[in-house]
Amino acid sequence: MQKFDRYDTVLVPWYSEDDFPALLALAGNAPGLPRTYAEWKHQSAIATEILLAKGKTVQIMTVRPGDYVDWLRSSHRSNTASARLRYLKWLATQNGKKATILPLPAILLPDLDTDG
Repeated sequence: MQKFDRYDTVLVPWYSEDDFPALLALAGNAPGLPRTYAEWKHQSAIATEILLAKGKTVQIMTVRPGDYVDWLRSSHRSNTASARLRYLKWLATQNGKKATILPLPAILLPDLDTDG
C-alpha cells in the first residue's frame, strides 16, 4: 500500500514552466526530479490520473519558488523535504482547506516512460 492510499485528498504540487529553472536550483540534484519541465509535467499528469482513477480527490497546489523561499525565511526553516510538506499544508490552509493531506512526491513514479 502506498503511503498516500490512507488519504482521500492528495496535494499535488504544480509549477509553471517559467518557475521550473528556479525549482531546479532549489532542488539541487534531488533524486528522481525530472530535469526538464516537459518531463516533470508528463510525470505529474500521469501521477494525477492514477490518483483520480483510485478515487482520490486531487488538490493542485501552485508552488512559486520565490514565495516558498520567502516562507522558509519567515518561518526560520531550511529547505528540506519536511519543510516542503509543511509549505504545501500551509498553502492548503491559506485556501480554507484542512491540511490533513499528503503531497505526492515526484519520485513515487521514477520509471515512467516519458515518450508519450
